Amino acid sequence: MSVLQVTCPACKTTSNVVATMTNVRCPQCGAVFNARTPVQAAPAGQAQANPASTNADDDDADSSDWSQYAPVIAGIVGLCLLMLILVGASIAMSRSKPAAVDPVTEDTAMDAAKSDEPEFRVVNLPESTRRTIYHDYRRLAGSSIDKKVPLQKDAPARQKLDKVLNQIVDREITHFALNYGISEDDVRQIVAEGDAKQWSINSSQRSVEALPTQ
Repeated sequence: MSVLQVTCPACKTTSNVVATMTNVRCPQCGAVFNARTPVQAAPAGQAQANPASTNADDDDADSSDWSQYAPVIAGIVGLCLLMLILVGASIAMSRSKPAAVDPVTEDTAMDAAKSDEPEFRVVNLPESTRRTIYHDYRRLAGSSIDKKVPLQKDAPARQKLDKVLNQIVDREITHFALNYGISEDDVRQIVAEGDAKQWSINSSQRSVEALPTQ
């Protein structure tokens, strides 16, 4: 059996091995090398350092991956903060604004206020005198313009009749104005007042109450 003397490339220890062996383990440092070409064997220290370098490369890869996602995550966080700020500002503005008035409710209130206002002007005459003028006018109107006529409104005969009756009422209004020293508009205001206060109904009720009981 022939013996071959080899030198460990890692620790430079010389040892004798069988010449037929190819791979040899150094008895001193444990490095494995080729007995035929010992220069290609890797030192034990270098072999042990390779895992550390691999781990370092993995750490570098992980940190590089994190650095790629960091801007995206920062953008998402910033967007969430912006949304929270906008929501808070809108809530604060809604609390500070006065309650909106419903247009329908406002119109209804205005109509009610208008309905409460009198639709006539009180003429400067005693109420008893105004009532007399009103009742005289209503008697005149009841026998003329307020009287039911068996004619169609769009019939020529009905239109002529209405024109004549209106002229009669206008002349009587002028007569009332001259008789009581007021204007024709005052007479019309008295009629409007009597209609609003329902003087005709009240007068009829008083007349019924005044009838003698049997």
